[in-house]
Amino acid sequence: MLTFSTAQSKPHLSRSSRHRKNSDPVLSFLTFQVKDQVFGLPIEAVEKAIVVDHIHGDASTGARLVVYQHQEIPLINAHRAIFQSSTISQSPFVVILKTQNHPIGITIDSAPSIRRIPQSTIVPLSETYRHHGALQCTSDLIQLEDHSIIFLLDPEKLLRF
Repeated sequence: MLTFSTAQSKPHLSRSSRHRKNSDPVLSFLTFQVKDQVFGLPIEAVEKAIVVDHIHGDASTGARLVVYQHQEIPLINAHRAIFQSSTISQSPFVVILKTQNHPIGITIDSAPSIRRIPQSTIVPLSETYRHHGALQCTSDLIQLEDHSIIFLLDPEKLLRF
């Protein structure tokens, strides 16, 4: 397995954000695709993003894991956790979440990237959309200047799956 990238331990504000007229802080998020949607996690919730050679377990039951640095890491199926779908990602990309106990991974469909987002672009996701849109584990969304959006995942809700 190869390490894809590492996460920073604390969120940080960019120098440019400190010098803006409106003093809008910039936050860092790890963003990635699941199905045809873009999702993000606060960088402080991420231990690492990795590319894996092999995922062990039974795809039909969803009980899967990877071995990374001689440690077994159970996997959360992002399709199931977010969309309540039985689809199993075949992608080699895994995000390892920081937890108080044992690390847990989440399978994602694309290579992740770190995005720096002005805090003012983050808005709460309405309960109505969350309920009718069948999105689970989401908390907020980011409205980008090009009118695209990034759904922010709640790490605590992800860990319940």
